[in-house]
Amino acid sequence: MVDMIEDGTGHGYLVKVDADNRMWGVSAVWDNSFFINMFKQDAYTVSFGNITAAVAANCIGYIKNTSSSKELIIMKIRHRCATTNTTLSIKLNDTGTPGSTTEVVPVNRNAGSTLTPDGEFYSGTGITGLAGGATVGSIFSVAAQPWERWEPCSCLILGVNNTCTFYVDNNTAANWIGVGLYYREVG
Repeated sequence: MVDMIEDGTGHGYLVKVDADNRMWGVSAVWDNSFFINMFKQDAYTVSFGNITAAVAANCIGYIKNTSSSKELIIMKIRHRCATTNTTLSIKLNDTGTPGSTTEVVPVNRNAGSTLTPDGEFYSGTGITGLAGGATVGSIFSVAAQPWERWEPCSCLILGVNNTCTFYVDNNTAANWIGVGLYYREVG
């Protein structure tokens, strides 16, 4: 026999159920990144700005999760190029030691937080020493247009020592990349 959901209208602690067996209610739905930022204060923006690649197909941004207890979740990536149509390729799990880099300091999205991210964040006009990653997505940006944004449906999840790298297909224009990320406790 199939169990039915009983109508609890008017009881103060039970839910209303209509004739089509649908529950009615009011709820607050928060994006997980909002929850993490509000209650854990562990959400960040990483800005790789004004970078012109030394040669086409160069890596210009690098993120590595060094936390042993948290996953790094990339929820949004934005890209803009000044004067040339450009494709930004996003790769996961490049290996090696990044060279020819400048350290980038992520900004905590909760202004009252003193937390800092557990990771390595670098930019460069041609980050060297990396190989073997797999392209997981790309963003095509039209020259001098507003930011293009990619929000992967399942996010990009970096476990301990996993990497995310950013490559551009030209060396004739400045690029800006913005990455929204947060950390989630494992287990």
